[in-house]
Amino acid sequence: MSEVLILTGPPGAGKSTVAAALAVVIDSADLDLYREGLAGAAATLHYVRLLPRLDVCQERNRTRAAERVSPQRVESVFRAFEAAGAFAGATIDNSELAPEATSDRL
Repeated sequence: MSEVLILTGPPGAGKSTVAAALAVVIDSADLDLYREGLAGAAATLHYVRLLPRLDVCQERNRTRAAERVSPQRVESVFRAFEAAGAFAGATIDNSELAPEATSDRL
């Protein structure tokens, strides 16, 4: 059976960077949409939420070469992920982890 990894988190969490290390890119918090779309795929779904500290998300976003979002948007999305509480998958605080170390945890 195939496996699908859904990697999610706020802006600056490291999703794209970690996904590049895994060669899997899905960037959205709307898990229901993906779940519905993949329902007939006969694949095992794995959900991982990257949730580094807010200051880390802000700094990573600030130092991006492109596709930066406003600091207010980073905080708003971070707070939504933080408030979501229990999650149907794993949550990794990758504040102090390099992308390769984070992908190793996956």
